[in-house]
Amino acid sequence: SVSVSPIANTTYTVTGTDGNGCENTDDVTISVNSLPTVTATGTASICEGESTTLNASGASTYTWNNGAGTGSSVSVAPTTNTTYTVTGTDGNGCENTDDVTVTVNSLPTVTATGTATICEGESTTLTASGASTYMWDNGAGTGASVSVAPTSNTTYTVTGTDANGCENTDAVTVTVNPLPTVTASADETICEGESTTISASGAIAFTWDNGLGSGSTQTVSPTSNTTYIVTGTDANGCENTDQVAISTQIVPDNGVTLEADNVTITANSSGIDYTWIDCDNNFQAIPGETSQSFTATENGNYAVIVTNQGCADTSDCVVIDKVSLTSNSLNPNISLVPNPTNNVTKIVIDVQINKVQVVDFSGKIIDVPHNKSENELNFSKLPVGTYFIQIQTLNGNYVERVVVM
Repeated sequence: SVSVSPIANTTYTVTGTDGNGCENTDDVTISVNSLPTVTATGTASICEGESTTLNASGASTYTWNNGAGTGSSVSVAPTTNTTYTVTGTDGNGCENTDDVTVTVNSLPTVTATGTATICEGESTTLTASGASTYMWDNGAGTGASVSVAPTSNTTYTVTGTDANGCENTDAVTVTVNPLPTVTASADETICEGESTTISASGAIAFTWDNGLGSGSTQTVSPTSNTTYIVTGTDANGCENTDQVAISTQIVPDNGVTLEADNVTITANSSGIDYTWIDCDNNFQAIPGETSQSFTATENGNYAVIVTNQGCADTSDCVVIDKVSLTSNSLNPNISLVPNPTNNVTKIVIDVQINKVQVVDFSGKIIDVPHNKSENELNFSKLPVGTYFIQIQTLNGNYVERVVVM
């Protein structure tokens, strides 16, 4: 027995000699089959978590190591860098091998950040890091930073890709808080010199424009038509606004002029309504006298209430004396301090007062505490509004308007 390893087809002849020294020969031919040329191919680099297909050719059957299985194509999903060797067998039973190395690249660590809570109508910037390029869902676009303005709670997922083409994701949720429903008080009209209270609701903090400051209520005394805007802020820091318009009507001039005939009185200011009153008859309106001028038919004390867009003022009483045809030139100087008021008002006058009455627009006498020694009236318990003080003196009767606020 001999061992041979021919590299090509070879015939081997053997000569045998027996005990008598006689010889004979025989031969055997060894055919040498070439090995199959086995070639293994596949993706050289994958990302963590991916799989790839390995292919082998050049033989009839194939066996792969590392548990990859058999066949000319196998799918593998290595978790680390791995070399796969395939053994290919041809029809002659000859085998050859080849191998392919699969490199496994780790995934990038992608981090998404951004403002977690915004108010309705606001925008916020989302930022991603840990990769080379970024793609956001929900139409947010591409790039490491994107600006978004969701109208409801929205989760934005970003896909980051590194230099190896490996991808990973992260997400950030933006919560959208609704705006508070801020409601300002109704628009209104006041008379010049008056004040009113405006208010707002629907939030926890309020700031007003026009220098009013903060707080849910404000007292205003505009001298012209003014719109006040209030900004309300809720517990989430979200803001909304509303507004209230205050229209200011001009108070008519309360003066009157005694005409040349000394029996006709004309109101100095134009208005919508005129009401002539008899100062000697409890300041009652004179029926039918609603023009800008009034002609007296008998001696007495008369005044006019001029109303303009709901704002009214009353003139001083004028004395008509048809016998002497002169007006009372002894009208005293009268003032109310303070006016407007919400408490005590003093009547400042340079003659003695005999009697004082307070009446409302309807002519009803109102009971008001009166300190006669100091000529003081206490309006603290009266509703807000305009009232008339009827003052009776030795010189005549007079009417002054007071605003209670």
